[in-house]
Amino acid sequence: MLDEKYVTQFYQSVAAAATAQSDPDLKYFVDIDDSSVRGEESADSQMSRVIQRSAGTSTTQVLCGPRGSGKSTELIKLGRDAMAHGRAYVRIDMESLLSPAQPLSPGLLLPSIAAAFLREVVQQVPVESIGAQTWWSRLKKSFDRIHLALPDRLGSGSVSVGPMSFELPSFIDIDPSQREIVERAMRQNRATVRAELHALISEAAIALRGRSPLTPLLVIDSLEHWRGWGGTYATVRDSVISVFVNDRDDLELPNLHTVYCAPAYVQDRVPWPVFRLYCVKTQERDGTPCEEGLEALHRVLAQRAPGGDSLSLFASPDLERKAILASGGFFRSLFEVLTRVLLMTDAAPVTEEQLLLATREAGRRMTGDTITAQRGKILRAVLRHQSPGEPPYEPGIDDMADYEDLQSIGAILRYSNGEDWMGVHPLLVPLIERESSESHESASK
Repeated sequence: MLDEKYVTQFYQSVAAAATAQSDPDLKYFVDIDDSSVRGEESADSQMSRVIQRSAGTSTTQVLCGPRGSGKSTELIKLGRDAMAHGRAYVRIDMESLLSPAQPLSPGLLLPSIAAAFLREVVQQVPVESIGAQTWWSRLKKSFDRIHLALPDRLGSGSVSVGPMSFELPSFIDIDPSQREIVERAMRQNRATVRAELHALISEAAIALRGRSPLTPLLVIDSLEHWRGWGGTYATVRDSVISVFVNDRDDLELPNLHTVYCAPAYVQDRVPWPVFRLYCVKTQERDGTPCEEGLEALHRVLAQRAPGGDSLSLFASPDLERKAILASGGFFRSLFEVLTRVLLMTDAAPVTEEQLLLATREAGRRMTGDTITAQRGKILRAVLRHQSPGEPPYEPGIDDMADYEDLQSIGAILRYSNGEDWMGVHPLLVPLIERESSESHESASK
């Protein structure tokens, strides 16, 4: 029988991870640094090395990976390591400033980054050592050039600066007509605005550094969430690519080590170091279990289980193994399946029937009750190319939007053992095989 306290504590530790809440204290962190199960050395270690070997110059890097692949943990590790060595660290969540459902605007991106960075510096640096009002006035001058409104002086708001505050506007709901005005003004004044905002960022970075000889670290998070839906997909995608290709000078920030979390489709279009997160390999390309990967994810569950005992949750050790295999080595799925079985159980250990129900529900939640014909075609093609010796699947132009969205939601997973290969999420394999069989039967009647 299971103790109610055990079930409650275990549920709380995995439910937060299933909904993408980060683990800021790395309480549950398990280092999976084995290239045989995750493709290469951990991203934070590689990014850290780029920073350390920069000889004090600014750097720009890109981190790619779908939601739920562990990017937040890698960035938390990177930030904690930076602070442990005396390096200042700032994180900006772009989703709190701009709408990921709208095209990424070059007229709004750099101003948003500059304003948010100044706000963070004002929070961290003693007020008497910076000219907050001067910064604000200069920021307003740049904003005025591109028709973005700021009050004349610091006023009441969320960030206190003595009796004043550094209150920033949100551009999430900016009017489309105003957007066009801003973007047109930015095109006409790009060099001037870039120089002004970069100068502000540079001064703020120096103030943030203080007496430390180390260049601060800035993480620009959540840009990988920018993707349109249906008819807006191509527009949003093209806007992100355009920013990283045509406006990359805006993104190379002075006196900072900058890391951008960006969609995978920009990785071959930038001149900077790019690091990609892979799923933990739970099986080989031929379908045989990868024991090293299964053991690594057992340690992940044990770290979150009360007393380090994850096996007691299941009626048999083999059921935990099945739960891990069902996740495909995708952290979000692993925690979602565990969350569901923990809600099903009362006092008795989880049964095979309960695990099956949990995995089916997790699969349905990923793609809905049905998979469209277009997506079913893509998933079946990826499944065929998953076999050893098959070349990588290359989607056609008409399939690109669905293919990239399937990657972003974790329906198509990326692995590596010497070379990259893609696999269909195990939760979806029975569904697409069943729909394929039903389609074949219907065609033969």
